[in-house]
Amino acid sequence: MNPQRKAMNDAFRMSVVPVLRQMGFQGSLPHFRRCLPDRIDLLTIQFKSSGGSFVAEIASSGPNGVIMSWGEEIPPNKVTAQHVSPVQRPRLRPPNAMDDYWFEFTKKKTPEDAVAELLPLLESIAEPWWNAA
Repeated sequence: MNPQRKAMNDAFRMSVVPVLRQMGFQGSLPHFRRCLPDRIDLLTIQFKSSGGSFVAEIASSGPNGVIMSWGEEIPPNKVTAQHVSPVQRPRLRPPNAMDDYWFEFTKKKTPEDAVAELLPLLESIAEPWWNAA
């Protein structure tokens, strides 16, 4: 793993994962889930293959997981945001940002900067979206 990606993973573990645990999420990078009586809230972090940025996708499934279009059953303890249709899994982004927003961690923006940009969106955008889903 390159040093930049390791630093990003470390920033997630130190800052994002504790917040997700407080919110009731389980799992580890890149997939997190919160099982509730009526649904499962999902968060998946997808890193750009060329490095330097990531997206945060949110989704929700029924409490029993997902049945894929070809019939495969994904149980509650295995379901991820990527099992949900792309139409039903928006990417977190700051208000007024482009739809295809990537959180950057480069020489100009550190992993801590990227995490600081993501964290408030969990409460202000993701939580209301999950509650409305």
